[in-house]
Amino acid sequence: MDSAILQEEILLIKNAKNDPEAFGELYDRYYPQIFRFVLTRTGNYELAQDLTAETFFQALKSIWRFRLRNKTPFSSWLYKIAIAQISNFYRKKSSYCELSMEECPEIINRPDSASTENSADYVFDKNLEFQEIFKLLQKLKPIHQNILTLRYFEEKTFEEISVILGMKINTAKSHHRRALNGLREIIKESNHSLTSIFHERRIEKNSAASQGNQSTA
Repeated sequence: MDSAILQEEILLIKNAKNDPEAFGELYDRYYPQIFRFVLTRTGNYELAQDLTAETFFQALKSIWRFRLRNKTPFSSWLYKIAIAQISNFYRKKSSYCELSMEECPEIINRPDSASTENSADYVFDKNLEFQEIFKLLQKLKPIHQNILTLRYFEEKTFEEISVILGMKINTAKSHHRRALNGLREIIKESNHSLTSIFHERRIEKNSAASQGNQSTA
């Protein structure tokens, strides 16, 4: 992370720890990318809004515990929380409930970031295509869904993915290879084309790059 951006982020986090309303600046900065990630993982716009709101609510409650280590960006921590919220939702669908205004007015009363629609457009760039991708990804293990979403939709490096998922870089790469192999089998059985589904995020191209540059990613 650029040192100037890092220093700005440190200041925002410090302010947010002392003043809940100051958390709004972090919310505005990171809402689009976290929302996009959750939307890609769930395939449901309203659910993604709810889970993203819950992600920031949990971050607000726990921000006093956040420590910036090794220049790890605040967004990595938010991805961790978002993944936990997604996991909790699928594990406890019946007990899930939306946030109320009384619980967290700083988030509920705040309008969604102006770029939220752009974030959604990014995911639903071609709605039918996205639906096909989502159906295929849903057949993979959650850890593999997370890795492929982070790698190809969020364009994260293996180093960033390892931080978000709390694993070594080589472990992240190993899961990535397994995820690609699993997805290829699913696509093969479904008579789909890798190229037509992933366009500029083509798995084949990125897979070749990751295998040829494992020591540099």
